[in-house]
Amino acid sequence: MRLLTEVEGAVVAAPDVVADALRLRLIERTVGEGAARLEIDAPHRRYAVEGGWWYRGEYSVVSAGPGRTSITLRVFDVAQRLAWGVALANRGFVGFAARTREEFETLLAELAEDVQARASTMGRNLTRVSSSSASGSLPATIPAPAWATTGIVSE
Repeated sequence: MRLLTEVEGAVVAAPDVVADALRLRLIERTVGEGAARLEIDAPHRRYAVEGGWWYRGEYSVVSAGPGRTSITLRVFDVAQRLAWGVALANRGFVGFAARTREEFETLLAELAEDVQARASTMGRNLTRVSSSSASGSLPATIPAPAWATTGIVSE
């Protein structure tokens, strides 16, 4: 298993609320992808999505202070067969950074909306705060996109 990238973002809400919203989004997306597998470790607020022959995205949700939650996504190449072909099938990951950053930002926005909708029923105002690359490496994909399961990348 080889780490490809790590990204981090924050949502202003309690970790359990954000973890619930993330879990529901991942279930929704995994069912939609069809070829992905989802692992849920709810007590530790950790989730993993595997898709195709090489992709694994691991999400962790932790407190970042009172009422603020940090979400970290680490993407791994987990190819056990034809491992040499991952970069080749993905054109050396050219354009991967831009696409995956956009997808991570989209997920953060969706989570903020979900948390806001839930909070509005409780009379609270919660919004997304920020996202950044924790390691300075390429952003990660959310979750196993179609090109990860097919091995085809389009620019």
